Amino acid sequence: MLLHLALAFAAFLSPVESWATERWSRGSSRSRREMALSSYDFRDSDELQRRRFLVEIATSSLITASRLPQSSLAIDDDDERPFHSAGYGREEYTNSIIASRDTNISPKEVYDTLQSDFLKEAYLAAKREKGSDYIPIALDVGAGAGVSTEVLYKLGFRNIEAVDWSGSAWSENVVDNPSGHCPSSVTFFELDDERYLDRWRETYTNRGDGLFDVITFNFAVNESKAKLFARELLNKKYGRLLAPVNTEQDFWQKQTYQELDSGGNVMWSAGDVGAWSVLFQPDVTQVGRCVPCPFEFQ
Repeated sequence: MLLHLALAFAAFLSPVESWATERWSRGSSRSRREMALSSYDFRDSDELQRRRFLVEIATSSLITASRLPQSSLAIDDDDERPFHSAGYGREEYTNSIIASRDTNISPKEVYDTLQSDFLKEAYLAAKREKGSDYIPIALDVGAGAGVSTEVLYKLGFRNIEAVDWSGSAWSENVVDNPSGHCPSSVTFFELDDERYLDRWRETYTNRGDGLFDVITFNFAVNESKAKLFARELLNKKYGRLLAPVNTEQDFWQKQTYQELDSGGNVMWSAGDVGAWSVLFQPDVTQVGRCVPCPFEFQ
C-alpha cells in the first residue's frame, strides 16, 4: 500500500514541476535557481533517475512516519504561526537601538531579565492553579517594536495584550514587515498606559475578571503607578509585575528593576543588571507633571 502511494506521489510531482517551471519562467525577475529550472533539459535517462529517487524518498518518508507515535503525527487545525517581530534579535548588550522615532529596542539585559525565573514562576503557578490546558495571560506595557512581546510569547504566554502610546514601531516591525507576524491571540492597543487602564476598568466592572498572570513595563514608572497596576490588574494568588521603578518620585535619571506581587510588595530589585545600569525611557504620561503624583496611594 505504501509503495502504491509513493508511486502515485512521484507521478503527481512531474506535472506539478512542469507547471512550476512554466510559472517561474513567466516572471520578469528570476533567481538563478528559477532560470536553471526553466532552461533544464529533461532527458529520458535523467527523468527515469529522478522518478526512482522520488519513489525512494517518498517510500522512506511514509515508512518512517508509520513508525512514529500517533501523537507526533497529530496536527492542530487551529495552530497559527508564532508571534514574531522583525526587531527580535537586533538587541545589544548595554545599548539601546532606535526602533522608530518614538521608541527604542531596549538593551539585551532587559530581555534576559524577562526570561529569568520571575515570570516563569508565575507561568508555572498559573498552570498548576488552573490546569494544564490553561493559557497564561500577559500584559506588555510599552511594547514598542514587539521584542518584549515575542519574549513573553516564547515563554508560553500565548494570550498577550500589548500596549504602547505609539504604534509606529509595532507597525514597522510586526504588521508591515514581511517577516513579522501577529497571531489572533496577541492584541495590540495604541494607547498610553493610563488610557488603557481606563478602558480596562470600563470593560471589567467586576474587578475579579480580566486579571493578568504577569505584567511587564518597558519604560520607567513611579513606584505608585507600579503598585497600582500590580494591585488592580494582577492575579491575586500568584501574579507578578516586572517594572523599572524610579529611585525617587518623578526622578527619571535612574531606576531599579523591581518584581512586585499582587499586593504591591517588592519581591526582588536590582539597580544594575549585568554591566547595564538600569535606565529606561520615561513615562510619557507623567514627565513634567507636578507632584503629588495622581497615582499616589494615600
